[in-house]
Amino acid sequence: MRKFITLDGRSRTLRSLRIGGFVALLILMTGVTVWARVGGACVNCHTMHNSQDGVSVVDTTLPALINTDCVGCHSSDAETIVDLGDGTRIPIVYTKTAPNLEQGTPTSMLAGGNFHWVGNGEDNKGHNVYGISARDATLSKAPGDGGYANEGLCQPCHSTLAVEGSGCEGCHMPAHHADDSDAVVTSQGGSYRFLGDVMTQVFGGYPPEKQDPALFKGVRGIEDPDWEQTVSSTKHNVYAGVDENYSAYPILAKETVGQMCAGCHSNFHHAMNSEQGDFSGVWIRHPSDVLIPNEGEYAAYTTYNPLAPAAKQTLTAGMETSDTVTPGSDIVTCISCHRPHGSPYPDMLRWDYDTCDAGTANDECGCYVCHTAKD
Repeated sequence: MRKFITLDGRSRTLRSLRIGGFVALLILMTGVTVWARVGGACVNCHTMHNSQDGVSVVDTTLPALINTDCVGCHSSDAETIVDLGDGTRIPIVYTKTAPNLEQGTPTSMLAGGNFHWVGNGEDNKGHNVYGISARDATLSKAPGDGGYANEGLCQPCHSTLAVEGSGCEGCHMPAHHADDSDAVVTSQGGSYRFLGDVMTQVFGGYPPEKQDPALFKGVRGIEDPDWEQTVSSTKHNVYAGVDENYSAYPILAKETVGQMCAGCHSNFHHAMNSEQGDFSGVWIRHPSDVLIPNEGEYAAYTTYNPLAPAAKQTLTAGMETSDTVTPGSDIVTCISCHRPHGSPYPDMLRWDYDTCDAGTANDECGCYVCHTAKD
């Protein structure tokens, strides 16, 4: 038996191990049966009668007869991939003990980071998510929010992810039984890491003239087989990116991870420089979703470095084992600097920004991956 932490913060021992992912709450909310492909025994995820030896197995508010919720499935004491022994593996994003920051061990942090630190009260080191942490004690809305934090359906996500009705499904749209066998996972396969157009498909938040089902998309990407528990220049995720400002509607028309982030942090994308509408003005924020310049110090970033991943405008099979970065074509995006779940560093950064001293060689400073002349 394994103990799981449920969304209400309680630890619960369940008789069956759970597979998981971000649970299919959206099915009850939308009435659309869109599942993602999952292997292993049905019992890993589902209970048939919510009863075992005369005792209720799960919280009856959970949909689809599932055994536990998102946080319950994706939590553990220390290991960051739980292997159920039937070909089913569960990526863990929330561990009781701090994950190993060195790659290649059973407790190494996965690509998206870990909620460990924010779950222990360090608000600036992760997204505050329902079932893991309380609301941020300092921030009353998403940083860079474009003014939606107090607007009806938008409020649960734009103000905080740490309230019921938001949480994991504020970003993720579970689709565990969709056919995600293509090398490049798209919305047809459940979207990369189930990152889908949450506002449209769950909340119905687009105005009527924008509600075109053909535009309801998810993020494209290529996933590393062990979610970067072991990662290198030739073994890594591949992220989609574009070199343009994003419009408000439709949110995921470009199917990029940066556009997903822009859904809540829009000012960090729409208002990056003094011109506000293109890339020609004086920068007031570090640019995001722009080309890595093919000139000066930036042109030297040609070998992929997982510390500061570069996104690709076109994704093809095999890129996950390529170490090539192409300045002038590849993209700086949000996750070039941040881990979306959390990290041990302030602002969910991938590295310790305080140790990035110009003129000092430091392989652990991600700034120098692109700014190659600064160390």
